[in-house]
Amino acid sequence: MAYRKNFHPWRQDLAGAGLFFAFSVLSLRSADANPLYVLPALGFGWAAWLALKSYSRRTHGKRVEHAALIDLRKACSWAVAVNVPVPGGGGDIDAVVEGPRRFAVEIKSWAGLRIRRGRLVRASGRPTGGRDPIAQCLREANAIGAVAVLWLPTAKRTSAFEHRGVLVVNGPARFLNERLHSG
Repeated sequence: MAYRKNFHPWRQDLAGAGLFFAFSVLSLRSADANPLYVLPALGFGWAAWLALKSYSRRTHGKRVEHAALIDLRKACSWAVAVNVPVPGGGGDIDAVVEGPRRFAVEIKSWAGLRIRRGRLVRASGRPTGGRDPIAQCLREANAIGAVAVLWLPTAKRTSAFEHRGVLVVNGPARFLNERLHSG
């Protein structure tokens, strides 16, 4: 069940940053003729900074995912398939662990998750923001008939809990492996 695909959404962020930076430089060079061109230069510079920030965040997540998958393969005695496409489209499952039960593991690079007032929040107490990781896990797991697992390998404190039908595991690969073996 080996599947490899080229998934590089951050390349658009990097290309956008380069384009905005080029427009910023052109606007500044034109500012000699008209000082008002400084305003678009500032706007393009801001857009370039935001695109670079997004690029940095995405590549960090991809590096964490890659390292976590290597650790998971070493720690897990069961078969592990990585980057498995979701049947019917809609992305890929970061890892599928085949044991007595099948587990669909989604990896996030956050520093941990916890429950606060019945809601899932980051370790810092901030909301997860953006797309709901629980909904993503459930969609992917249901597509292949697996148990949904959300794994945060860079979490500072190890913990495991269930939230809305998803096993949330904070901690290294060996801790995830223990949770999967315990059911």
